[in-house]
Amino acid sequence: MNNHPLDELLEDARMAASSDWEEDFVEKMTEERKKWGLRWHPTDRQEAKLRQIAGEAWLEDGYDR
Repeated sequence: MNNHPLDELLEDARMAASSDWEEDFVEKMTEERKKWGLRWHPTDRQEAKLRQIAGEAWLEDGYDR
């Protein structure tokens, strides 16, 4: 599989996932990545959630997830 710009983020999120929901979310994103290859583009909110799980950023929309 060719490298996608977000492959490292997916791996960081997989390693940092600390709840069943986070693990399921990252697994779903990983499956989508495999399905679509380099054409995979998560939504802005999905990418933000991956970054939050990986510890890179916090969502500041006021919702407690």
